[in-house]
Amino acid sequence: APPCNSPCNMNATFGVSASGTNTFTFTPSTILPANTYFWMFGDGTTSNNPIVTHTYSTASTYPVMLMVSDSLCSDIDTVYIDVLDSSAYNLNSSFTYTQGNNGLYNFVANNDVISYDSFIWDFGDNTTSTALAPNHTFPSNGNYLIQLTVFDGIFTQTDSLNLTVGPLGISSNSKSKFEAKLFPNPATDILNLEFTMDISENIEITLIDLNGKILNQESFTANAGKNTKKMNIDSISKGVYQVILRKENGDTLERMRLVKQ
Repeated sequence: APPCNSPCNMNATFGVSASGTNTFTFTPSTILPANTYFWMFGDGTTSNNPIVTHTYSTASTYPVMLMVSDSLCSDIDTVYIDVLDSSAYNLNSSFTYTQGNNGLYNFVANNDVISYDSFIWDFGDNTTSTALAPNHTFPSNGNYLIQLTVFDGIFTQTDSLNLTVGPLGISSNSKSKFEAKLFPNPATDILNLEFTMDISENIEITLIDLNGKILNQESFTANAGKNTKKMNIDSISKGVYQVILRKENGDTLERMRLVKQ
């Protein structure tokens, strides 16, 4: 098609959403059946699909070009994409603890935490803290999942510890083997939650804002093995949120940071 001349109203602008450091979804501002779409991703690959998701294999800056055409004219737009090296992002969410008198525990985050955008403690008893070295007293004897989650503006990392609080203090503790991840994160509309269970069990997923307000909550039966749950977050505002997984008995499995774009 010849270059776009007035009064042609072709528009090749497009939006970009990221999943992790190297996967991007590109969406034209306008999609019409009569138009043709040609993408160049700057790494030697192309596509003719209107909406396309592309994964880069090497960290670099790439010019992404979209040409939109019809039988009369065409328009071109270019956006530069920064692909980061995920191996360079090794977040440290480790922590230590000591037991004091009268059931008081002191938890201390590693020194790297102060360099991150944010961090939050979850003590497994529906209480949290954003202190670097918080003191905490548990409401009763029992098992508690202690978690420290750090966020550097791109990645989230969580370290966990199972703590058994009894009449004589801690009777046992072990690192949690439960793993869960959110993707894409940051997300715009559809969020995927992936986790693995040892046994089939009823799970509750709660979405809260940073003030603790519950925005969405649902329960379902997770299968033994790998589970994937889709969540529609299109209706919530841009910002930072938390996704919490709990067992039916209220025990916290995981607390993850979500960034809504």
